[in-house]
Amino acid sequence: MQRNATTALLALLLCLPVLAQPTVNGSLIDPDYVPVAAKANSNAGFGSNIDVSAIKIYPDDTNGILYIGVEGKLDTGNSNGIGLWLGFSEQTGIGAGSALGFDGAGHYISGQGGGTNDDFAADFEVDYMFAINPGGGTANVFLDAASVVGGTTASFLGQTNQTGTSAQNTNTEIFSASSVTFAFNNGGGSDQGLELSIPYSELGVTSAGTVTILAFVVSDTGFFSDVTVPGDVVVGNPGFNTDFTAIDAVKRPGPYNTGPLSLSSSVLPVELVEFTATAGSDAVELNWATATETDNAGFFVEQLIDVASGEWMELGFVSGAGTTTETQRYSYTVSGLAPGTHRFRLRQVDFDGTTAYSGIVEASVDVPGGYVLERAYPNPFNPEATVRFAVATEQPVSLTLYDLLGRPVRTLYSGVPAANEMLTARIDGSALVSGTYLVRLTGESFSTTQTVTLLK
Repeated sequence: MQRNATTALLALLLCLPVLAQPTVNGSLIDPDYVPVAAKANSNAGFGSNIDVSAIKIYPDDTNGILYIGVEGKLDTGNSNGIGLWLGFSEQTGIGAGSALGFDGAGHYISGQGGGTNDDFAADFEVDYMFAINPGGGTANVFLDAASVVGGTTASFLGQTNQTGTSAQNTNTEIFSASSVTFAFNNGGGSDQGLELSIPYSELGVTSAGTVTILAFVVSDTGFFSDVTVPGDVVVGNPGFNTDFTAIDAVKRPGPYNTGPLSLSSSVLPVELVEFTATAGSDAVELNWATATETDNAGFFVEQLIDVASGEWMELGFVSGAGTTTETQRYSYTVSGLAPGTHRFRLRQVDFDGTTAYSGIVEASVDVPGGYVLERAYPNPFNPEATVRFAVATEQPVSLTLYDLLGRPVRTLYSGVPAANEMLTARIDGSALVSGTYLVRLTGESFSTTQTVTLLK
């Protein structure tokens, strides 16, 4: 069977072993790092020369330092940049859906300045914002920061080169002098990009808390691109004043954050060292492994069923190995999935009821046979019905309602849907007469029709 796979190797952040400190040099290959989010698509809204593709972290609670790596690259022909938002459970910043930008800050954070285009908002509480850009040159990168904890404060942290030489902040508006170390490698390869280290004390947090993260590509005027990690914008750049809590449903609203990640690196009951998702024709096979387990009752497998609300559904339970120091491997197959991207996580539970969540993995189920047009529901209907459809390759598609004489009554959809993206169209029969109608899905090389009946 031909299979496509989206794979992530994720350590359970509550359960990371204590390792040596990473070297801040723009290279994210240090074994300390754990991937926590990856790009869900091939978006390149500002062109192929700028990108964000993954986020990694290492919570070094032994030394009280948070290390963050953002895999990506910058376009040296302009001042577009990479943005990074952090939200901590032990801080109180600006809540989800509220405007984050403010005049006088650096890069996108102030929009265009003067209070214009700075009403962008996250789908989680944000405490600190960062922006790194090349200033339109090939030599340097410039790092700006903003704090929205207890008010708004902006700071230019400093500059360094594009080849991984580390630097430290000299300004002290937000962080103490030389407390933040940063580097950027603009080679554009895997495990290259932005690297930051910030002491917990400078962030006002402890190892008992959590951090939530979003990275994205954005212009220096606050115009947001379709590149986010995590998240999956599927129709165009969101643009100015993007509210990640309310992106149009066609553009798949979130979640545009990693979810809460523990700031503790202590070894706790289960050390999850692998978690992968592999898609088949209408199913996804989940595989994971643990290095050690202590009093592990097992794992609940959960699927994200509503990206707008972040609602998860429990699919099943896989028993754990109890207590062991030997590698354990587990699997679970989710069947009957519609075409599109599906996201999963594990909820590990101890015998005493204590739980911990894994990171999120996702896999894309392809459309079989080039296209799918599901039966309208309900059918017969009065006055509304819905019909779902998808295509295997990106192409112009129309979904049209006809009468039995072949005359077009209404265009239900016309556009270029993303490959393997299941879309929903609504049939509104409130202004139509009772009778049988035809619903026809047409692409570049196919056409398929079904009948629907309106009964008033």
